Amino acid sequence: MANVRFNLKNRSEDSTLVSAVFRYDGKRLVYSTGQKINPKFWNDKEQKARENAKFPEYPEFNAYLKKIEIDILNVYRRHKTDGKALSLDGFKKELDILLHKTEKEKLPTLFEFIENLIHSREHALSRPKGSIQVYRKSFKHLKDFAASTKRKIDFADIDLDFMDQFLQFLYSEPRSLSSNYALKILQNLKMFLAEASERGYNNHTAYRSRKFTIKKEETDNIYLTLEELRTLSELDLQDATRLEKVRDLFLIGSYTGLRFSDFTNLKKEHFKKVDGVDVIEIVTKKTKERVVIPMHPIVKSILKRYKSQVPPVLSNQKMNDYLKELGERAGISDLVTRMRTKGGKRTDEVYKKHELMSTHTARRSFATNAFKAGISSISIMKITGHNTETAFLKYIKVSNAENAVLMSKNAFFLN
Repeated sequence: MANVRFNLKNRSEDSTLVSAVFRYDGKRLVYSTGQKINPKFWNDKEQKARENAKFPEYPEFNAYLKKIEIDILNVYRRHKTDGKALSLDGFKKELDILLHKTEKEKLPTLFEFIENLIHSREHALSRPKGSIQVYRKSFKHLKDFAASTKRKIDFADIDLDFMDQFLQFLYSEPRSLSSNYALKILQNLKMFLAEASERGYNNHTAYRSRKFTIKKEETDNIYLTLEELRTLSELDLQDATRLEKVRDLFLIGSYTGLRFSDFTNLKKEHFKKVDGVDVIEIVTKKTKERVVIPMHPIVKSILKRYKSQVPPVLSNQKMNDYLKELGERAGISDLVTRMRTKGGKRTDEVYKKHELMSTHTARRSFATNAFKAGISSISIMKITGHNTETAFLKYIKVSNAENAVLMSKNAFFLN
């Protein structure tokens, strides 16, 4: 790495300014030391003042230049280690603070930063409202923890011991949160801390440790089989038009793999033909990815009944309530056991299948049924948006028994 050099501004004057010069990453920093010296007392070779009785302040003068050299190199190394670009203006501002030329700006506390971050994201047009609500709930749990322990929690307090204590708080009564919900809160906290680090407000990095997390618990999320979907599609709902619209929306989701935010916003312009094939082409709201999906006959028949529109949309929560009623009418009542850790205790809970139906069941049904039908994981992932096959295979719900039946149809087991 290049060294810091000191240059005299004007050697023809009896007293001239000394500047520090440092070349880095294709840039040239020239920084005034604020110190003056008569050129005859300057040693160019040793880059410092000569030890001369006629310049008695040389010890302090040289010590100050050495401090400037060390500060320049430390600022550069720190940014290099963090992998952050360092502008000339930014470099000078950091040196001004270190050398007390300017007062360091008052940095926000952890809670002030989180509040400001949520506020700014709340007004960002591209940020879903659901995400903001989750951020606020996570922040509230953090504030409640601080109040219960009577602590002023700041950036320096976030370490592995803090994580253990915070988790115990989340698991305890009256919260008794599930381990997956607690994990989501931790993930949001880590996001807050990472944002603060990016902006130069936080230099405490314990949150980056691989130990600063908990394992995600696999939940037995359900899917509807093709037979169950067919039962739904053939269900007579003339006496319940509200359920009919919910059923039709759910079936569109089950045969497209789209999220609730996408299948409820389909318009005529999304329905196209590609080489004579009817498809749905849409840029997904969450990931901004363009997906193209072959149109299933059941989807075609639904769109035809609604004149190329999707049925009127309810709120996600209201639709989830109606889906449970719809599933009960359709006789989707197999018993399902869900293993869940809540309040730090693992329990088995038994439900009737329709009690677990939600709008997301449609997307999971699409992925699982397509996989069971022999469509490649890669092809399905182009629609579901999973980045890795490992993540996708965790998402689909094929039991060991179903997997054995699928394997039995392979040529390997037929010869």
